Amino acid sequence: MAAVWYRFRAELRTRWRAWLALSLIVGIAGGAVLALAAGARRTDSAYQRFLRSQDAYDVLVISPSDASPEASTTAQFDLDELRRQPEVAETARGASFFVFVGAGVGVLIPKDERIGNGINRFKMLEGRRPDPSEPSEAVVSFTFADQYGLGVGDHIPLIDEEFLGEPPPDISPEEAQSIGAARDRVLAAIPDNALTIVGVEASPNEFPPQIEGTGRYLVHASPALYPLRADIAAFSEGADALMVRLHGGQRAADAFLARLEQLGGGLDPDATLQRGPTRAVDRSLDTQAVALQILALLTALVAVLICGQLLARFTALESTEHPVLSALGMGVRERFTLGALRAVAIGALGMVIAVVLATALSTIFPTGLARTAEPDPGLRVDGLVLSVGGIAVLTAVVLLVLWPAWHAARAAVATAPLPTRTAVTARVLAA
Repeated sequence: MAAVWYRFRAELRTRWRAWLALSLIVGIAGGAVLALAAGARRTDSAYQRFLRSQDAYDVLVISPSDASPEASTTAQFDLDELRRQPEVAETARGASFFVFVGAGVGVLIPKDERIGNGINRFKMLEGRRPDPSEPSEAVVSFTFADQYGLGVGDHIPLIDEEFLGEPPPDISPEEAQSIGAARDRVLAAIPDNALTIVGVEASPNEFPPQIEGTGRYLVHASPALYPLRADIAAFSEGADALMVRLHGGQRAADAFLARLEQLGGGLDPDATLQRGPTRAVDRSLDTQAVALQILALLTALVAVLICGQLLARFTALESTEHPVLSALGMGVRERFTLGALRAVAIGALGMVIAVVLATALSTIFPTGLARTAEPDPGLRVDGLVLSVGGIAVLTAVVLLVLWPAWHAARAAVATAPLPTRTAVTARVLAA
């Protein structure tokens, strides 16, 4: 083995540039594969990590007001009583109504700043949070902003136009007077009848796929609008809202839902479970993750084909002096070991390059919807992918070289000059 190490060090001193070039090729190919594999794992887990980082609610309970047409068919609750239930860990209170944009979009008015800060925290994509002392400010979901082409500085009409003019003829004078008084109080606080968008956010239960209709709460008003919730309910589908986090998380949602049915007096509760939309979002992101996994596999196959050819050619070129080494007494096993050591050196450097490159490329992933959900964008070290993948790069290089190295070591014996008749005759004459 001393001769093998001596020869290995000699080759390293004189041919390191060729070794480095081949290591770079191996590292770039391996880094691309590792980056895609790590990106697939990051994409697949993005929304679940987003729910944890944003302290997502488990259940959103809506209790319609007495004036709402849904009060006769939907359960009404004492929200203070709900907060005292044993399954409840923490809550945030608010109110809801609808603005007539498209098919109707729900607006949540928080009682204080807990919604968006303590529970179901906003990930601000543009702008800022609403001023808690300014009733005309609001933030909107990124899905709502994309669908209707809205952004920071745009406005959302608060009161539908049909309530700004003369009252409808099919209502009583008392109802008309009540609605008119409520409208005047709202317009006194918001004279231009518009909510100004001051920010675009992403929060749990707002990611597509979503169903168009009136069941989405994609606009978040300022707490300063909360005192006017009863007036707004006079001309919109107003209701009280309670965001609930449970001790057992989403696993305890069924037990809490059963509790709501008991307290609902026989009427169906209006409750949104976080796990329903979560499954839909996870399925959507899983498709994207599978696509990245397939791309990683195809890239790995191409890398093996290309690097395999390069390594075989490199081994053949490095073996041109094997007949000389054989003549100096280096056997087949020693020459094969020399080729294997050369592969280990190239593979080890390629492994390091691949890990560093994959870490640098982690800033690209995830992409699309998963990037919006990603709670910690930027560099990310996926220990599992990088450790297993790095070892796989080293192992692949060594395996790709083993056969060419063994073939080259054996070929040196086969191509050695054999004794000829002339050589025998010459020795006889010389004797």
